[in-house]
Amino acid sequence: MEKKIPVVAVFDIGKTNKKLLVFDADYNVLKEEVTCFDEIADDDGFPCEDIDALSKWLLREFEQLKRSEKFQLKAVNFSTYGASLVYINEDGERVGHLYNYLKPYPSELLAQLLRSRGGITRFSEDTSSPIMGHLNAGLQLYWLKYKKTELFNKVATVLHLPQYLSFLITGQKTAEVTSLGCHSAMLDFEQMHYHSWLQEEGLHTRLGTISKGDEVVSCVNEFTGEEIRVGTGLHDSSAAVNPYLSRFSDPFMIISTGTWVICMNPFNSDLPDSGELEKGCLSYLTYKGAPIKTTMLFAGNDHDQQVKRITQHFTIDDAYLKTMIYDAGVIEQLEKRLS
Repeated sequence: MEKKIPVVAVFDIGKTNKKLLVFDADYNVLKEEVTCFDEIADDDGFPCEDIDALSKWLLREFEQLKRSEKFQLKAVNFSTYGASLVYINEDGERVGHLYNYLKPYPSELLAQLLRSRGGITRFSEDTSSPIMGHLNAGLQLYWLKYKKTELFNKVATVLHLPQYLSFLITGQKTAEVTSLGCHSAMLDFEQMHYHSWLQEEGLHTRLGTISKGDEVVSCVNEFTGEEIRVGTGLHDSSAAVNPYLSRFSDPFMIISTGTWVICMNPFNSDLPDSGELEKGCLSYLTYKGAPIKTTMLFAGNDHDQQVKRITQHFTIDDAYLKTMIYDAGVIEQLEKRLS
């Protein structure tokens, strides 16, 4: 029998595309699977991730890797988009939906929270997070408490999406610094633990012990008897910093593109002041818990909306736009018409 190739698998879960990447010891990609799922409606009729479909796909792919006659699976980890919470009951079963961070946030509920926390400026500075409604994971949990109390009372544990995917394999319920550090409004960056407002609201008892992003849990491949090391999962934009930090010592910045365009400076650990927070600046965390000065722009979503508008207007498929050749003359004419 041909000797198996030792590999590491990474599930990279974006808002649109879900990927499985399988790497060898030299970081060559030996396998890549890409899929996407149609959104479903949550209990308010708002579009959200089909977490059932995502979970089944991940477990099916993981099962195939364990059974593989070509690969020897040594480790697996997960990176996903942020601001997404999964709710678990006492029996370890998921309840509710993976609510969409674009879901409108009730203005009166936000005002209620900010009044109790000294206003938007103080709360933003306390948590190093611009206040953005459901895009702040902590505010989503607050919303669940007051707007879906019956569901909230069923929740025993709250997991960020990367940690939920790890939980599907290990059964371990953890919290991890990169997910807490990305505009969650849940973390006290000065003390590096959960912010006091979560305790005052009685939310802290449903949150896991905070871990660094390099912590792993071992499980056994039941088909081979070999050990598989399973990571706790990482916030995707924060994970993008890791390979560069491990290879370069000179200062650099990273621009991560997708639904959000994220600009990160791993060499600036200063926490943002109120003026910077108002402009969309915030702090992320590395997997070791070090602050990263960061800015966010919702440019990827705007691009998608403009593509949709153009294709609908001209009754064309969006794939056609990718075949068009840039024509400077057309752009020049348009600029003259608009000037």
